[in-house]
Amino acid sequence: MSGHKLEVALLEVTKRCNLHCLICGSDAKKQASSGELTIEEWLDVVSRLKKLGLKLAVLSGGEPTLKSGLEKLIAHLGNLSLEYSIISNGLLFPRRLLAIAKEIKPYVIGLSIDGQPENHDRLRGQGSFTGLQKTISLLQENDIPVSVNTTVHKNNFRDLPWILEFICQNKIIAWQIQLAMPFGRMKESAHLVLDQQEFARLCVFIYKARKLFPGIRIVAADDFAWASKGLIRDCHWLGCSAGLSSIAIGARGEVWGCLSLNGCQSEGNIRQKPIEDIWNDPNLFAYNRQFNERNLNLSCRQCQEKEVCRGGCKAQSYSMTGRFNCSPFCFLRTVKSEAQGGKTDE
Repeated sequence: MSGHKLEVALLEVTKRCNLHCLICGSDAKKQASSGELTIEEWLDVVSRLKKLGLKLAVLSGGEPTLKSGLEKLIAHLGNLSLEYSIISNGLLFPRRLLAIAKEIKPYVIGLSIDGQPENHDRLRGQGSFTGLQKTISLLQENDIPVSVNTTVHKNNFRDLPWILEFICQNKIIAWQIQLAMPFGRMKESAHLVLDQQEFARLCVFIYKARKLFPGIRIVAADDFAWASKGLIRDCHWLGCSAGLSSIAIGARGEVWGCLSLNGCQSEGNIRQKPIEDIWNDPNLFAYNRQFNERNLNLSCRQCQEKEVCRGGCKAQSYSMTGRFNCSPFCFLRTVKSEAQGGKTDE
C-alpha cells in the first residue's frame, strides 16, 4: 500500500477539441485519438477511484464537452456523491450538459480566457471570445458557478489588467492564473515563456489584485511554487500534490500524477493494470513519494521550505530542465531576489 489518500482526479476524457490553442498542454486535435476510453470505462474507473478516497473529479480534455455520453459520467459522479468540475474552452456548452449541470451542480465550470477579444481569438481561434461570452452568460443565467483560467505568456502578459476588469464586470467568482510551459503544443512556442523579470511583475500583479478585489478568488496555480498564506493564494501551499493526493488519467488510460506531466513516462495504464494497483504501488510517483533533497538544485537545497515545496511544480521543472525537482519559477525565490536588488544565488 502507498499510504497516500487520493482526493482529486484529473480525467482527460477526450483529446478531441474544437479549437487549436497556442498553449494547449495536450496538443489536442479536431478528431479524437484512436483507442480513447469509452464512457463505460470512465464509469468503472471513477467507481474504483471513489474507493481510494476520491472527493473531486476534474473533467478535462481536449474539450471535455465534446465527449459523447459525458452526461452519463456526471450522473454517475452524482450517484457516488462526488464533486466534479469541468475545464472548458467555453466555445460552446451543449444543452444536454446544461441540463445535467442544473440537476447535479458542479463545484465550478472553469473557462479559459487569454486576453482581450482580438488577442483571445488570435491565440485560440476566430470567434472563440464571442463563444466564451455566450457560455458565461448561459451558465450564470442557470445559476451554475463559473470561474476563469488564464495561462500567461509573453503574448498576453499585458492583457491581465483588462482580463481583471472583464472578470469584475461579468461577476465571475474566481480567477486562476498559471504559467505557460513548454509541453504539448507550447513546445513549438517555447520562446513565449515568461522570463524571470516578467514572472516577478506577474507575482506583484497577483498580490495587488488580491488586495484590491477581495471579493474575487484570485489564485496563483501550483507552478508559482511556495508562497506564504494569503499572498498569492488563500491557503498554505502544501507542495505539488501529484501522486500524493491527486492523480491524472489520460484519454487512452495512461496514468500520471498530473495531466501536465504527459510529456514524461506514464506510471502505467488502467487497461493493463487496475488503477488501485497503480496508486498503491509505493515505487511509482517517485518524484514526490521518494523525494530526496539531493535532487534539488543549489538554490532549492538552501531553502527553508524545501521539504514542503520539493522543488516546485514537477511539470514545469521537467518540461524546462528535464528534471523533476528544480522548477525555474518560484515566488519565494523571486521575492528574496527582489529584496536583494535582483541578485540570485543560482
